[in-house]
Amino acid sequence: MPRYFFHIFYGHSHQDKNGEEMHDDHAAWRGAIELARTIGDAILPAEGWCLEVLDGEVPVFRIEVSTRKLR
Repeated sequence: MPRYFFHIFYGHSHQDKNGEEMHDDHAAWRGAIELARTIGDAILPAEGWCLEVLDGEVPVFRIEVSTRKLR
């Protein structure tokens, strides 16, 4: 089973050193979406973050969110 790593960049970087064994890219995508929801709960206006999902050392997905405060 492949091992996926979920690296988070939000002001500073958090490198996932352990990863998670998952069946396939689809399972890793579901895990990324769940993690993105958790990160989204903590974000403030005018901030941004990025979540990169790797299969070993190979990039698979990237989710980027940036926000702007308009008033």
